[in-house]
Amino acid sequence: RRAFNDVWVLNIDNSRWCDLLCHGNPPAPRSGHASFEKDGCVFVFGGWNNETQFNDLFMLDVDNKDWSDLDLSWGSSRWNMASLLVEAIPSWRVFIFGGSTDGGEGRTIG
Repeated sequence: RRAFNDVWVLNIDNSRWCDLLCHGNPPAPRSGHASFEKDGCVFVFGGWNNETQFNDLFMLDVDNKDWSDLDLSWGSSRWNMASLLVEAIPSWRVFIFGGSTDGGEGRTIG
């Protein structure tokens, strides 16, 4: 297996994929991550590759094609989880459900 960290965009009008060339600080190549979109930004959380498991959070500003590491403190590394962005009035919330971990670190995220 080989993990990737490239970004592809599907043009729904013509059913064609194109590679989105980005700059900044992209996440390491990975799979099994969770992602969601809010206000023109794509967020990528967790995942794994052949070398390690991740518990980091990155943001891609789609208009500027710029990656940022949000440098948040999380608990156990996890992958193959589900994520959901919800407008929980008065503010937005992201829920992470389930997943896998490769250690006895417990199940807390933060």
